[in-house]
Amino acid sequence: MRLSLFALLICLATPAFSQSGFLQVHVFEEGIEITVESRGSVLASPAKPVEFGLKPGSYTITAKKAGFEDLVKTARIEADKITEVNISIFTARPRERQLPFNPGEGLSARTGDLKIISVPADRAVFIDGEQRQFNTPMEITGMQTGYYTIRTAGCDVVAPVREDAVTLVECMNSISRVTFSDAGRRTPQPTDVARQNRFGGDYDSERSFWDQRFEIGLGGGSMTVREEGTTKSGVGINTSLAYAINRRVTLGAFGSYGIIPVDGSPDNSKNLLAGVFGRLYITSSRSSFRPFIVLGGGGAWFDATAFGLNVEASGVAGMAGLGFDYALSNSMALYLQAEYNNVNYDTATVGNLGAVEIDLELDYIVAVGGIRFRF
Repeated sequence: MRLSLFALLICLATPAFSQSGFLQVHVFEEGIEITVESRGSVLASPAKPVEFGLKPGSYTITAKKAGFEDLVKTARIEADKITEVNISIFTARPRERQLPFNPGEGLSARTGDLKIISVPADRAVFIDGEQRQFNTPMEITGMQTGYYTIRTAGCDVVAPVREDAVTLVECMNSISRVTFSDAGRRTPQPTDVARQNRFGGDYDSERSFWDQRFEIGLGGGSMTVREEGTTKSGVGINTSLAYAINRRVTLGAFGSYGIIPVDGSPDNSKNLLAGVFGRLYITSSRSSFRPFIVLGGGGAWFDATAFGLNVEASGVAGMAGLGFDYALSNSMALYLQAEYNNVNYDTATVGNLGAVEIDLELDYIVAVGGIRFRF
């Protein structure tokens, strides 16, 4: 723990070295290799510190040990002073292993969890150069094992994700720390899932909007009907009840209702479209903004007054549309959707004449915006 008297006398007495300082690196066991930036590597021993004569400034010290993660420290060297650095507490490096191969299933990927927190909080997170959907604090579950470069809140660190373990990356005022735990890990998901407490405070277990399964949607807008070159528009509403079978595909039932003026009558026609649909999201679930396409079909009904007679008709409908969802929180999103419905009316009841067969084709264009809830 003490500097060689001879080296110190040379450092202090020789004018050429009067503006230099000394760095001492102490290790706690054999087999540790020390590297100071722009200098060569030295194999250290606990019996005697490794010594470097350096000009004043900041230096990065890297300690390597077989089977362990590299330990990096920074030391500030001042003129005519001795700076001591202690190297200890290495983190074990996970052993590489061959992934098992199952016929029909291919390679079985190993997964772990990654948690990232920072002070200050609510900072953007970049993993391997890609910005994630949520800011800190956040967690990714079911992540494939391996090394990832993580940048957030002034920290830039390489952290390993280990099988069946939780890797915690902490960035406290630009100082990073990586720790590991087997406790508290959730069941891995098929893909990595970004999660975050969107309402402040420490990390919690709330799922993102795209992880929720059951969905209720309610919106309003317009309904337009076209027939033989004639177009009429009125107000409309749209409702849906659905279930997300995964993060890209949602299946459910819908209903659209609109009131449209009728030419030559003080009354309006009441139009109802209802059926089932499938919604396919086009982009990755890492984004809050997600466009989609929707296809569906079902029945159509309208009730109108024509020539003083009440007319009620029914038929079959096919639907196709485009739109987008924008997630506001873990359970709520805005949506905007435009859909085209082709309806073939085949049965009608006119006044007291009873049911008659008809052949009437109408096109409905429904444009709505609203809100969705998932839970």
